[in-house]
Amino acid sequence: MKGKPTNPKKSHDPLRKPKNAKKIAHQKRSAATSEYQSYIEKFRADLNLFPVPFSIDEIYGVNEKMFLTKENKVKRPPNSFILFRLVVKKLINIEKQKQKGDSFFATLEQPLISKIVGALWNNTTDDEKESYETLAEELKDLHKKFHPDYKYQPKRDRAIWKVSPQMDTNPNFNLLLA
Repeated sequence: MKGKPTNPKKSHDPLRKPKNAKKIAHQKRSAATSEYQSYIEKFRADLNLFPVPFSIDEIYGVNEKMFLTKENKVKRPPNSFILFRLVVKKLINIEKQKQKGDSFFATLEQPLISKIVGALWNNTTDDEKESYETLAEELKDLHKKFHPDYKYQPKRDRAIWKVSPQMDTNPNFNLLLA
């Protein structure tokens, strides 16, 4: 059969990101930032977010169990964004207690707070993020001290890999499941 040979790398693969994935992600972040701009300004004005206003001990309470789940499985150390989210939540709770339920923050629900925090993080400079990144590195070192043999090994659900029938014809598909 004459014609163009098919390139397996360019064939439809639902697990591959589109070429413009970064551009799409940036557009979504920009839209979210503009949608929550008034909230971002309010959070920046009322909450003391930069540098990190709490120590590791004030956020977590340093002990051997701080990285364990209820089932005694070792959790991953938090990254800088997760720490930022925890700090914002802690500061919002402090504001709620100060205002006795009549504050701006008392009216916010968790899904909205999560969206605002994400937009705020994306709108934060690298210099502002640095204190959270430093704290995340300290926690990573502490995690390594408490759990020296830990290695992150995600358990993937096999059902998610069966995205389309085309996957079964992919010679590398069985390698993904192994």
